[in-house]
Amino acid sequence: MFVTVRPKSVRILGNDGVSIKNSSVIGPKDEGTEIDLICEAIGGKPTPKVKWYNGTKEITRENEPSPSCYKKPLKALSM
Repeated sequence: MFVTVRPKSVRILGNDGVSIKNSSVIGPKDEGTEIDLICEAIGGKPTPKVKWYNGTKEITRENEPSPSCYKKPLKALSM
């Protein structure tokens, strides 16, 4: 049996743990400044998979901007 249940909530958190609202602008930041973004999905079956996009281009491990994200779970992105 395969059951699909949408997550109860999905939110993006900044380095400070504060939720970032949809369509928010982060910054301005100086070039080279590292930021961490964490996607938190509550609930859902099967477990939700997170994908990050820069505009319409998916960010993958091969094209991520910072090697530090290799140490983080897939739900987190370091730029």
